[in-house]
Amino acid sequence: MELLPWDEFLKWEPPQVNSIISQGILDAQTKMFIYGKFGSWKSMIAMHTAWCISTGRPWFRIPTVKTPTLYAQFEVPKALLHGRLTKYAASHNSNKPDKLMISTELYKKFDNAYGLNELDKDIAKHMTGGVVILDPLYKIISGNINEAYIVQKILDN
Repeated sequence: MELLPWDEFLKWEPPQVNSIISQGILDAQTKMFIYGKFGSWKSMIAMHTAWCISTGRPWFRIPTVKTPTLYAQFEVPKALLHGRLTKYAASHNSNKPDKLMISTELYKKFDNAYGLNELDKDIAKHMTGGVVILDPLYKIISGNINEAYIVQKILDN
């Protein structure tokens, strides 16, 4: 543990923080959650977020930085997600999401090492750096989503 006197601490200059979604909404190496009750359009917001980040388009009028993005949707069947994304793309045809990867395959549960290793391999193979959007969280947890310990295992990894 490093202990610094007040004066030395104030002389220290923190590293540059890179925002993915401006205004401190999503900075590099941080986490963001979309939370709400059933039917409150969380998955549509997640899809919109993936599109905006991967194309560098504003997210609800807030600037973004074009970043490789994995949108992993585990609740909606592949055919239905294809239809949603096709309609969404048709209304946003000015930007091709060339930095967007899509997955509908649920590897294993991500609160265990095996599932996380499989996800890590695919991320390393297809994209470096970037954003991972997992939708919905309850589908990737083998335990009770209401237990803080179970959710913390995913957040820590």
